[in-house]
Amino acid sequence: MGKVTVTIKTLSPLHLGSGQENIIVDSDVVYDQYGMPYFPAKRFRGALYESALELAEMSAEREALTVDNINTFFGLDTSSENALRISNFYLTDEGESYESLCDQWKYLQHEYSGLLTPEDVLSVYTTMRYYTSIHPENGVALHGSLHTMRVVKKGIVFQGTIEWDRDIFDLPSVDVACPKDTGKKEKKSHQKLSYRKKTYRKKAAKSQMKNRTEEIIELMLANLRFVGTKRNRGLGAIRCEIKGE
Repeated sequence: MGKVTVTIKTLSPLHLGSGQENIIVDSDVVYDQYGMPYFPAKRFRGALYESALELAEMSAEREALTVDNINTFFGLDTSSENALRISNFYLTDEGESYESLCDQWKYLQHEYSGLLTPEDVLSVYTTMRYYTSIHPENGVALHGSLHTMRVVKKGIVFQGTIEWDRDIFDLPSVDVACPKDTGKKEKKSHQKLSYRKKTYRKKAAKSQMKNRTEEIIELMLANLRFVGTKRNRGLGAIRCEIKGE
């Protein structure tokens, strides 16, 4: 069993679509009753699962980090109980908790009802992006092609928790020592270690007593760098970290 607190920081504007639209916005983001955007647990779970599969491909020699173990950990194996629980990720602002922010916005919206709405609060943390299609021949914007998308601003921090009931990943001890130079061939082979393998060794050396499942989760988070819509258009860059690391 284990539990870690995780922070997600937006390194570029981020669009987590709600599927809602109105006369002003074609693609809106998910937000709570006070107007603060948040990162849904289901959305984060899917992104973390994709990151885990990428790690499995890059670490084929690790018996513990297999697709079967990943599926069991994420509850996709119907023969076993779900070992993983992920909360929604809510806003934190300059050290203030989400609960504190809720109390503040709730008070202000009560005191200034009619003047301060959830949409006003949402505008504090988000901005608008506008897209249109251009005619390939004359370069003129196509009629009716203007699209309005709301995005979460760069620098916003979300916080949530990841809990697990069982340590699915039974990793062997990690040898962080460099091999002896017994020949040019071995030395050349050692120099060709991938960046991610070196990163794993550094993390293992930093905390040998860390829970093995927590080590794997930390690697999943480090590998998760883009989420949301239009990731190929400069949106959705994030940094995920275990709080206190």
